Amino acid sequence: MKKLITIVLLILVGQLYIWAQPKLIDREEEKKEYPDLQQTEAILDKNILDAYKRLSIFGPLVNLAKNDREKYFKQKENPLDFNYSLKNIVYTPRNTYIRYVKESPEFLLVGFGTTQETLAKIKERIDYVNGQGVKVPQLQFKARDGIELTQFEFIYAEDSPSREVVGSRRKSLTLFYERINQGTIDTPQDFKLTMVVSRIIRHHIKDGIKDVELVIDPDPNTENMDDVIILHRYNQKPTNVIVLGSLHNTPNFPHRVEFKRDFYLQLLDHFNILYRMVDGFAQKDGNQYNQKVIDLLKKAMEY
Repeated sequence: MKKLITIVLLILVGQLYIWAQPKLIDREEEKKEYPDLQQTEAILDKNILDAYKRLSIFGPLVNLAKNDREKYFKQKENPLDFNYSLKNIVYTPRNTYIRYVKESPEFLLVGFGTTQETLAKIKERIDYVNGQGVKVPQLQFKARDGIELTQFEFIYAEDSPSREVVGSRRKSLTLFYERINQGTIDTPQDFKLTMVVSRIIRHHIKDGIKDVELVIDPDPNTENMDDVIILHRYNQKPTNVIVLGSLHNTPNFPHRVEFKRDFYLQLLDHFNILYRMVDGFAQKDGNQYNQKVIDLLKKAMEY
């Protein structure tokens, strides 16, 4: 009987805690009281959608990176077979690397604690936000193919007479695609961009400080960004989960506008340049090879 009473009390306390939490936002009130801010946000949403469209053309890079990964393992098994040494993606911009990735919660949520606990936190947060009137679908993983481009730099000690490395910073943008046409030749029209994930890591090894942020947009094909999930973890502390649609957009707290304008749009534009350089290098290398073959054929006609 005591156990039953204890369980009932815990349930009641949990419900009281939920009821006692203030309403996160009032979107209707924001539209009525601050129309200019809402218009600014709508413009940013359109600009971000345009940025996604620019990134959607890099679908063919996925199979190139996937083939390079397969060749890497085959080359280790057959070191004397030089066919496996020819890579599709040879050049990347300075301080960057690119790789083929497979979508899974274990891969995307690494560094935020156990996968099941993090998934439970995301679900709990989405449920709570939906209870506040913001309609956000549950996060789904579909084992899609993707490509990840990472840019990194070292952190150097500011108070050291020598150039001492004390940590690193990394930012990456992962693009997941679905194949919509099964052609023999990959073209941008054969791929649909269906998820975009960005990761920011600041790791000061000497001071023992590590910040990790993850931004997941599960549907980059709409202007509605309420479903964007933001995860943050400091050192080994518990992971915090934020749903973008639950943030305020008022003169005192223009959080949604600040996120989209000052961080996210700049991040997408920055990686659009990097991806274009990778794609351009890959195409240029292929064109140079073709030109070399033609030049050799011309020389064969000289005698």
